[in-house]
Amino acid sequence: MGPIDRRFLSNLAGPARIAMDIIEALVRDLKFRPGDFVYEKPLGIAFVARGLPVDDINGGLEHAQQQGWLVFDPVQRIYTLTQAGFASACTQRYTCDSQGLGAAMR
Repeated sequence: MGPIDRRFLSNLAGPARIAMDIIEALVRDLKFRPGDFVYEKPLGIAFVARGLPVDDINGGLEHAQQQGWLVFDPVQRIYTLTQAGFASACTQRYTCDSQGLGAAMR
């Protein structure tokens, strides 16, 4: 059996899982704090660089906005991490310290 197609897995995950993956990547990988922002285009490029189809990001971003985790500014084309998004990333699967996400919870 060959390797699993990550595009297939992302479709199974649905918008809620993709939204959490986005938030966790911002906090864990990029060390985002509430109020930090990322432009729309680089966010999409980073998503594709992880082997996931850019089409999947839209549902995840919409879900993150509905949850209050991200705020989109259509004029500047930026997504800003909210306190709720930071807190959600820190309470789901990872612990947080002053530097952001740390070890996975056991």
